[in-house]
Amino acid sequence: MNLGNGSTDIQTAFVQGRVEIDGDQKKAIRLVKILSILPKIK
Repeated sequence: MNLGNGSTDIQTAFVQGRVEIDGDQKKAIRLVKILSILPKIK
């Protein structure tokens, strides 16, 4: 799954059952969004 590079939407993957999140879901989604912009910052 390509959550970090932005090619897979975390919310879609969660609804489809491809991702399980233990803990705070809002923080997990925010982390994926932050990680998705890191490669673009070079």
